[in-house]
Amino acid sequence: MKVKRINQIEEYLKDKHEASLEELKEHFKVSLNTIRRDINELAKSSTIKKVYGGVVYNKNKSVTKDYEDRNISQLKEKRK
Repeated sequence: MKVKRINQIEEYLKDKHEASLEELKEHFKVSLNTIRRDINELAKSSTIKKVYGGVVYNKNKSVTKDYEDRNISQLKEKRK
């Protein structure tokens, strides 16, 4: 249920580009605390950006690799 709702919130924000927490609460018929938890999950993945009273969709989401992934992927160049 939670994963489905988070995916729906992401899709909603792709279309609308921004929304208030109150708007999301009403649209998805959940509590404000539930919306806040879901938004925090999306913010961790850089899908959205939290702003005062709402969220905006991060269309320029930069997917950054963590240190270990970068280190392994550049190992060949380092050994030369």
